[in-house]
Amino acid sequence: MVDIHSTYDRDKALWEGKVQFLETQKGNYKRDLVESQKKFEMTLEQLQKRGSFDKGKMENYQQTMLRTIENKYKQQIKEMIDTHNAVSNDSQSRARRAESELSQLKELSERDTKDKGSTIQ
Repeated sequence: MVDIHSTYDRDKALWEGKVQFLETQKGNYKRDLVESQKKFEMTLEQLQKRGSFDKGKMENYQQTMLRTIENKYKQQIKEMIDTHNAVSNDSQSRARRAESELSQLKELSERDTKDKGSTIQ
């Protein structure tokens, strides 16, 4: 009986040690899991922030490019309008000169016609 009792005590101590070891391991793994989850969440937040930053950076770049292109085309339109206005003004000026010359030629023609008519009579 003493043999059985000592075997029992020894097995009990062995199993208690095993259980305690397993409980300790369980606690360690829980802490490791919590730490790993925290690190994962921090990494995920950093990636999201970086993604937001990169997205914002890309949007700023696109806005800058749009403004540059818009300014380029506005400048081209302004130059085209200025050129059109210059050509239009030149055409109007030529038309006025032509009208003035035409009117002078008509007057000369009328005078010549009157002079010829008065010399014939």
